[in-house]
Amino acid sequence: MLDMPLANWRTITANSSMPLYAVLSNVSDAQAVKNYYIADGSQTPYGLYTGTPYEH
Repeated sequence: MLDMPLANWRTITANSSMPLYAVLSNVSDAQAVKNYYIADGSQTPYGLYTGTPYEH
């Protein structure tokens, strides 16, 4: 795994066709999804299996 700051990953993906994925989970007290919307929230997250046979 590369040790690279998130800002670098954002720059790389913004200037290429590579997507950047983040795994957000509400199974802990960290409240990742809630904090995402507080900190940024510019993109609506969607489920990992959205659009696949495993969606339901």
